[in-house]
Amino acid sequence: MLVSRQPDLYAAQLMDALEKRGIPYRNEQQLQDISAEPLARLIVDYLACLYGQREPKAWIRLMSQLIPLADEEVQASARHDFQRFFAEQRKGAAVARGLQPTAGWWEFAFAFLQKLGGAALSALSPDYESKVQLGAVIKNTRTRIGELLQKEPDLAKALACFSDDEAVRILTIHKSKGLELDSVIILGVETETFWGNADDERCGFSSLGCPAQRNASC
Repeated sequence: MLVSRQPDLYAAQLMDALEKRGIPYRNEQQLQDISAEPLARLIVDYLACLYGQREPKAWIRLMSQLIPLADEEVQASARHDFQRFFAEQRKGAAVARGLQPTAGWWEFAFAFLQKLGGAALSALSPDYESKVQLGAVIKNTRTRIGELLQKEPDLAKALACFSDDEAVRILTIHKSKGLELDSVIILGVETETFWGNADDERCGFSSLGCPAQRNASC
């Protein structure tokens, strides 16, 4: 779903309707910083695998991040070690869910981060070499998942709101440029919603055709 600007305003009724129907959505303006963080994606994928039923895409992303580029023996050892850790965590999560559906989700996520260690986390992004930045991303990820759980008590469904392939994405035309989107619905195309330089606004709007057009510069 695309709007010219201010998705909080122009897409407010749409987001309310999606929420009432239990359809996952992402307000990209709200999530653009945290959703772009590799560590946030890693945490979300891990929790999705831990609490979900079958999450092959999340598991593949996890393995690609966690298994080192080394010889087959090292890779096999690393994979076996992680799978053993994951199996123990999954048993613990199953017990916790028996008490309360989302019980202990952050404790399991934190144990996962401790398992990886600071060096592995820092390798995800040069920014994470700063402990302050690393801590901020972890904190913001926890906060955002907590906010999603207030709206959707099912953790698996709440986590789906982070996922590009599971949630309706609501973003501005500017943010969509260069993306390969299968289906696009544009909201608020009244003249009043496009202000500023007319040529720039027309250029941004016209870039929403085929993928080649979207990737082309004006």
